[in-house]
Amino acid sequence: MTASTDDFDVDQEGWVERSLLTADTARWSWYVTPKIGGTHTLVLKVQPIVAVRATGGVTAALPDSASADIGQYETRVHVNVPWSERPQEVMSRLAETFNVAEGMVKALTALVLAVIGLLAALGVRRKRDRAKASTID
Repeated sequence: MTASTDDFDVDQEGWVERSLLTADTARWSWYVTPKIGGTHTLVLKVQPIVAVRATGGVTAALPDSASADIGQYETRVHVNVPWSERPQEVMSRLAETFNVAEGMVKALTALVLAVIGLLAALGVRRKRDRAKASTID
C-alpha cells in the first residue's frame, strides 16, 4: 500500500508477505491515517510469488521476483475533516505548501545565480575585449 506522505500515514510500508500454507485465504490490512482533507489516491501493488513445497519438505524453485507481474490498483478516497481537527489540517496544508515553495525558491535561486554568473562572465570578456582594442589603437 502506498500513498503520498503529505496526505497519509500508512502503518506498514513496503511489501507485506502472506502464506497460504496455514489457510486457504490470505488477508492484508493497513491502518491509513489521513493528514489533510480532500480527494486523494491510494495505490495497492500486488505481486504474486508462489513457492510449492513437496511432501518431503523440499521447496520447489521460486520464480525470480523481478520477472513476476505487479498488479497495481488505484483508488480515490475523499476525506472529510471534522471541525475539531480543522486547525491541524490547516497546519498540514501550510507545511506541504512551504515544502513545495521551498523547492521552488531553491530552483529559482539556482537559476538567478546561473544568470548572474553568465552575465558576469560575458561582462568580463567584453571588458577584456575593449581593453585589447584600446591598446591596439
